[in-house]
Amino acid sequence: MTDDGLFLRLLTGRGVPADARALGVLGGVLPGTPLIRRGRSTTVGTVLANAAQLGHTQVLDVDYQCVDEDVQVGIMTLTAPRVVSLPDVDDYPLGQDLVIADESGVCSDVRTITIQPGPDTGDIIGGADGATTIVLSSPYQAVRFRRGAANLWIRL
Repeated sequence: MTDDGLFLRLLTGRGVPADARALGVLGGVLPGTPLIRRGRSTTVGTVLANAAQLGHTQVLDVDYQCVDEDVQVGIMTLTAPRVVSLPDVDDYPLGQDLVIADESGVCSDVRTITIQPGPDTGDIIGGADGATTIVLSSPYQAVRFRRGAANLWIRL
């Protein structure tokens, strides 16, 4: 666990309210606390580590290789066609969506954003049309993916 500056209001032994860093209070207790989730034994720490995240990665007019920590990738400027490569699906957090969007407003048939599986991952993008890549070609267009089975990105 990392110390993100959160505090908990606790009562001291004398019943007086006091603030304490959440990490100091929970850091030694929560991660190892066992629980049953979906019929399987796990720990609170594992559940929290695999929880959905928030975030926004700004990409400024370059080809981009997504990483496991990306949640929303926004193409902020676009002066030429660009390629966004997905991370290895087997390393991406289970249950976490990945959104890739034109946030420049100038995406077009000339200034496209091509989304493809990462190089050397063996991943595919599933979908009814069987496309191996997805091309965004309209202003503010976006696509959302979710991790599927081994080597499978599901387009939502």
